[in-house]
Amino acid sequence: MLADVQEPVPPNMSSRGVSDVLEELVPAATGGKQTNSTTIQIGGNALLQTDYENLFIRRICSSQPCAFSDENQDVRTLVIFKRVSCPEHVK
Repeated sequence: MLADVQEPVPPNMSSRGVSDVLEELVPAATGGKQTNSTTIQIGGNALLQTDYENLFIRRICSSQPCAFSDENQDVRTLVIFKRVSCPEHVK
């Protein structure tokens, strides 16, 4: 019988650090104009959804005001581009 082995949960990241990395990797010109922003409470975490013309940014944080916090509150961040990354080959 196999023992129940759980992967260690990585520590939360610095919320200000995540914001700084996002600004460097996805500058405002890349995202375009912000079109929507919502916060949804999910259990003990908050999902911050920010929609731009060219991409979406989703941040899961241990509390709502994490985007500009100096504390380690970022659990996971996802950037989704709206463009097609591999267009069909033209013959």
